[in-house]
Amino acid sequence: MNKALDIGLIAITNFIGYWSVALCFIILLQLGIITEDYFANNDKLSFQDWSVGILLVWLGCMLFSIAGLFVKKNDRYILFVAPAIVPAIYGLSVIFLFGGVSS
Repeated sequence: MNKALDIGLIAITNFIGYWSVALCFIILLQLGIITEDYFANNDKLSFQDWSVGILLVWLGCMLFSIAGLFVKKNDRYILFVAPAIVPAIYGLSVIFLFGGVSS
């Protein structure tokens, strides 16, 4: 792949990763796992802490995806798609582990 396609892939995956907070919340709402007032009724987890945590994970993954431009091996594609996958996994796991959904 040439550099223009690599940069395009990074831009798309970072766009998806940035919106992973909303995507996680919408997926959980649609599956009926949480309700719209979930964070208002939950005393262990606030929406602000949850969303800021996901965005910080996304920022770290964004740096990894940019660093993937300088890696010559095929493993760099893992770094490219990390911003789209890792924040969503983190957001869902925090809801299930600390938000009381699993209990």
